[in-house]
Parts: sequence; structure tokens; C-alpha cells
Amino acid sequence: MLNNRQTLTIKILHVLMVMLVTTVVITAILNTTLLSKESIMSMIDYALTVTNEEMSPTDSIFVARVIRQQLWQVHFYVSVTAVPIMVFIVAIIHINYSSLFLQNNSLKLSITLNLVVFLFMTISGFFLFYRADLMLSESTIGLLRDLHWIGLYGSGIVVVFHLYSVVVKRLSK
Repeated sequence: MLNNRQTLTIKILHVLMVMLVTTVVITAILNTTLLSKESIMSMIDYALTVTNEEMSPTDSIFVARVIRQQLWQVHFYVSVTAVPIMVFIVAIIHINYSSLFLQNNSLKLSITLNLVVFLFMTISGFFLFYRADLMLSESTIGLLRDLHWIGLYGSGIVVVFHLYSVVVKRLSK
């Protein structure tokens, strides 16, 4: 079992992990809604209309991509930062709570699924982030985007299952 210091460390890392994942989710939501290419381009068009300036549609798309790229970088780097923390938490819990897992397999499964889905999302996100450098084809990029979206839904399901497992563990005490 864990001593008080290890328990505190896991709790702090868990809170940090929740904050990082929340940041990743918020940046994704912002970039797909308020800061979508279409939204930014309409803001640019509005600003150009108000100021009586002109910009080609190609330049407008370029500006929109540059603006969005800043937030996608935050999304990517926060995700990459969260990976070692997640692996560390899972390793500590698996090593020290093996007897607990014999009693509560759903908690062990939810923690493991959290790690698997998070790694899947990070790997697919890595390829999406570096798609230009890797010279990926449009069809490969489309497949990766679809897989990343599927992973997003999987993440939601795993989080709900994880919360359920924690509640079941607490109620069984």
C-alpha cells in the first residue's frame, strides 16, 4: 500500500493531470468553434469591411491558419506534457495497488483504459501536428483526424467509466 507521501503525490499529480486534460479539451473546443478557419475568416472580412481594406482570400486563409496554429501548439504541447505524468501515475498505482485491483477490477480497467486512450490520442495528434513535416497525404490526414475524433469519444466514455469505478470503490468501503 501507499504511504501518506505517495498518496499525496498521486493526488497532486491527479489534480495536475485533470488540469492539463481540461486545458487540452478547452483548446480543442476553441479551435473548432470560436477560432475555426471560417470564424476567423469572417472576423477578417468584417475588419476589412470596416477599415475599407482589401485582402485576397488566399491571404485571409493564411492569416486564419497562423492564428489557429498558435492555439493548436498549446493543445499539442500540453498533451505531450501530460503523457509522462499519466504514465507515472498509472505505474505507481499498478505497482502499489495490486491487492486493491484484485478487489476492484473496474478501477484497474478504467485507469488502464485512461492511459491507453490518452496515448492513442497523443500518437494520432502527434502525426496530425507534424503532418506537413512528415509529408502525409490528404487521405492519411483525413484518416488520422477521424481516428482522433473517435479517440475523443472514447476518452469521454473512459472518463465516465473511471468516475463510475471511483464511486463504486468509495461506496464499497
